Amino acid sequence: MMEFEANPDYYRGKPSIERVVLKSTNAGVTELLSGNVDAVEYATQETLLALSGNDRFQAYHSSNPRHNRVIAWNLRNELFRDASVRRALTLAIDRAELHQVLHMPAGLPIFDVPLSGGQYRRGEVPEPLPYDPERAKRLLDEAGWRDSNEDGVRERDGRPFRFTLLTPSGGAMRGGEDVYIQSQLRRVGIDVEIQTMEWPVVRERVTASEFEAALFGQNASLDSPMGILPYFGEESFIGYANPDVIAPLNELLSTIDPDEIDRIHRELAPFFEADLPVTILYPAVSTAVAARRVRGLSTPFRASPLRYIDELWIEGEP
Repeated sequence: MMEFEANPDYYRGKPSIERVVLKSTNAGVTELLSGNVDAVEYATQETLLALSGNDRFQAYHSSNPRHNRVIAWNLRNELFRDASVRRALTLAIDRAELHQVLHMPAGLPIFDVPLSGGQYRRGEVPEPLPYDPERAKRLLDEAGWRDSNEDGVRERDGRPFRFTLLTPSGGAMRGGEDVYIQSQLRRVGIDVEIQTMEWPVVRERVTASEFEAALFGQNASLDSPMGILPYFGEESFIGYANPDVIAPLNELLSTIDPDEIDRIHRELAPFFEADLPVTILYPAVSTAVAARRVRGLSTPFRASPLRYIDELWIEGEP
């Protein structure tokens, strides 16, 4: 445990909560129900289920567009070189329903391009591709992928549209998204084999370009170009090669101006909308739970008791 006292000389004024104790524990539900703690910073799905219907507590959700779960397509593979095919793959996945399947918070935005933190907070999210399996089928037909032998799997030049989706095991997955994607793509005539491996192995395979498609964490937005360049820069491990994006990406290495960062995102958005080098499934979501007497938290941008601790207060206390 670590114990802190409010600093009367804090530049924003003395915090309302006089004393805070931070505890490291795996027994969040028990501690909350017993009254030993007032808030849990990172609540698991099990915690949320255990507290469901208990009006003593409130859940707060935050999402971060700089950490997205994506399907990374290996653009060096013949299956995924055509942008219209990648568009069809994205159209075939009902991302809104996927969020429900994964018990994610309602209203989570769907987007197809990297966003700056400022854009996300202001709600400046470009219109994403909708769920449209019929349009996906038409695009696949136009690209020459048809189910000529009526076995349920499209083929072109004798090659079936079949690929392996690398999936991390354990904590790197929310659980079930791989099977959901497999089912969605099967409906438009694409056969997906799921290969589950330990996260370090998946990371090694993907960064070495030794994969067909993979569920992967895109761990930085364009705000952090050293994190995004491996995806979309000159040495992209997914095989993305659009010379029009290189100069704007490199501009980010020399600016911390929020307005410039927003401008560069807007400049790059049309390229990413056209190319769809990855399919963004959802941003990272974290959930905190607090007793209702803890005030000052809100969804989606003030959901962290730890980050906003200096702005919180306890209801009924001076």
